[in-house]
Amino acid sequence: MKSGKNIFYNQEISSEEKTFKTKVYNFFYLMINEKNQTSIITLYILHILEIIQLISYAFDEPHLMVWKVPYKRIQIIKVILGAVRINPLILYFFKQFFNFIFFVVIILNFILVLIIIMQVINRKNNSKIYNGLLIITHIIISPLTVFLFLPINEIFLMAFRCLLINKTYKCWTKLHYIYSTLGTISSISFILYLLFLNYFCFNPFQLEQTTVKLNPIIDILLIIIKYIYLLNYIFIKNQYLSIMILLIPSIILGYKQYKNPVYQNDKLELLLNLRNSLIFWTYFILFLAKSYENTSINGLIYLLVLGYPIIIFCSIIFYKVYKNEFNYQHSSFNNISSCISKTRFLIILINSFINDNKKNLRYNEKSDQKNDILLKGVIKIHTETCIREDCPLTKFINNDGNFNVQKQCLLNYMSIFFNNAMKKFPYSKILIFEN
Repeated sequence: MKSGKNIFYNQEISSEEKTFKTKVYNFFYLMINEKNQTSIITLYILHILEIIQLISYAFDEPHLMVWKVPYKRIQIIKVILGAVRINPLILYFFKQFFNFIFFVVIILNFILVLIIIMQVINRKNNSKIYNGLLIITHIIISPLTVFLFLPINEIFLMAFRCLLINKTYKCWTKLHYIYSTLGTISSISFILYLLFLNYFCFNPFQLEQTTVKLNPIIDILLIIIKYIYLLNYIFIKNQYLSIMILLIPSIILGYKQYKNPVYQNDKLELLLNLRNSLIFWTYFILFLAKSYENTSINGLIYLLVLGYPIIIFCSIIFYKVYKNEFNYQHSSFNNISSCISKTRFLIILINSFINDNKKNLRYNEKSDQKNDILLKGVIKIHTETCIREDCPLTKFINNDGNFNVQKQCLLNYMSIFFNNAMKKFPYSKILIFEN
């Protein structure tokens, strides 16, 4: 018997990837369980703060004067947005304590690495120390990746700006080399630490909780993009080059996010897509502001601010319309066109699930994975509202792993769906043809 696809918990992953990750998991024991998942409210807050962090670079040097806003006003905007990145706030109000903060963060980074080493040492026994370290790892991974990545790395790399460290010595003397070396080593180790955790510290197998991630691809890509933004902020002074370094990764991130969903939760996924849209909009308008810097046009910052609520509104509308596409109750058939569209869509999803010829050259694994996620959405929304005791899709969920039963459930549901469609539109020749 062919095993069913566990589409309710994760994307289907290749056998090679599963084998590789299982070997690593057996060594590091970093798999997250449902009790240790980050709460959805916490993730909302972290991602909102992340959005502010990522758009704040548009109001840092060397882009301040591009907006053609009075200096005091732009400084206020810079401080407010930069406060979420923490480091600009430190430099603005607590510059004299930068040395102390620099070494405190280095020590904390060392402790993080030590936690991983201790987990490896204690991996073969289920000791209280190991369990405690595992819980700590699961608690800190989301805040470190989403919110604290930029602040911590900014503190490390600000060591290259020698005047921030100590005004009593010259740049690139012995003491400055020491600070810069420590900052570089700490920054690289911190990035490797997070890349490791984001790739392996999640369980891609059978977790029900909504905050479970489908894959780590976007998190890893975003870590890289954030670091590029940070290097751009520290080292690049050419305005056009700096703006392109901000703009191009935002386009790549949006495209990859569309192709590789992160969360099973559709609202969290909406927030991430909203994040990508706001980042792109910010740096696109920044590019326009720079292009028109030497002209009389000076209202682009107002266009930027006006665009934010419009993007948020359009995203919410799109989400509601898109979610309605997954509502396959016959009462949701507003017109024949919508009914035909849903019929064709459902046929594609069901055929993708029951496709036996996986070795066919025309088989597209990524497309099939995405169809499985979409089918999951259809089933989830239907079962939340269906009042039938003998609902085939409820039976589908209850027989996870039994491919033959699940296949028959989908075919039965398709038959019921088609009969309801024909009752509502009995004279549609296109519907008869689709069947």
